[in-house]
Amino acid sequence: MPSSPIYSLPKQSLDAAKILQLETNKSFLQADDDGVINLSFLLLPEYAMMSLLSAIEPLRVANRLAGCEVFRWQCLSENAQPVY
Repeated sequence: MPSSPIYSLPKQSLDAAKILQLETNKSFLQADDDGVINLSFLLLPEYAMMSLLSAIEPLRVANRLAGCEVFRWQCLSENAQPVY
């Protein structure tokens, strides 16, 4: 029985991943005076609900695992009206 091949990323991809990691370390997420990171999501007409949930769910889980509010978020629209 042949063994599964081991795949590796090309050298270019590894360099790009390293650069991305370095850029990520310069976080643009800053906690407020109360220590909570605030995020706003701008919802546009016909937005994908699954995308919004995929962004919010990790924040909710992080808060739960931390046992306190680490992230706070709000959903915004262009004109303060409901978005469908």
